[in-house]
Amino acid sequence: MRQGNAEKEILVLPHYPYDFDSTLVKKEEVNTGKPRKGKSAFKDKISKAALETAEAGANVFMIDRVEDRNQKGNYKIWGGAYFTDKYGALKAKALGLKDKRLENGKYACLVLYRPEYTKGFNDEVDMELTVNDTMHLAMKAGAKYMIQIPVSCNVKIANRHDVIVQHIEVKPGNTYYARACINVPGTRRLIRVGESNVEVHGRAPYFEQIDEAQGELESSLITKITILKKLGN
Repeated sequence: MRQGNAEKEILVLPHYPYDFDSTLVKKEEVNTGKPRKGKSAFKDKISKAALETAEAGANVFMIDRVEDRNQKGNYKIWGGAYFTDKYGALKAKALGLKDKRLENGKYACLVLYRPEYTKGFNDEVDMELTVNDTMHLAMKAGAKYMIQIPVSCNVKIANRHDVIVQHIEVKPGNTYYARACINVPGTRRLIRVGESNVEVHGRAPYFEQIDEAQGELESSLITKITILKKLGN
């Protein structure tokens, strides 16, 4: 992912596996600050982090932590400002690793993940995902599944009391991200399911498709449980 302005391009990297890159020299910590009232969108916080990285004389921002305690879109992001004198090579490496998992366009990659950034009961409630009625996945907090999939699919998310089914359209050669969460009690949430808005309330499970840039960065922070699977031939 890149953030740029007229003067300087900043490479925004997922945490893993780039935290092992020997060309990166850390300049300073980056903290986007406490969310203000109202929305504090993810992409706006990333832009702020990129600006702070440029001001530190660095050219790479690597994300280390994301927090959105009540799942209201009020993000806080931590990371590091790094400098590399191999910027072009690192950028090419990032793009190359991303393309490799798509097997030359034969499959789409569906990344299903459950972040731990809510810092509350969400991390303690179990849920299960079912893909196309055949693949059953235990979706604990801190879990991520990277599934190679040749066709569009139905994904069902459930706990003991609630079930939500979503159809995810995919095209081979692309990566798609879906984030699973447990709703915060006392909050009524509308999520998009197909052509309709579905209300989620209580401690119901839900998941929502996340745009590729945010999904890649958020899911890179999940290293506790990462499982690769392939659906179909």
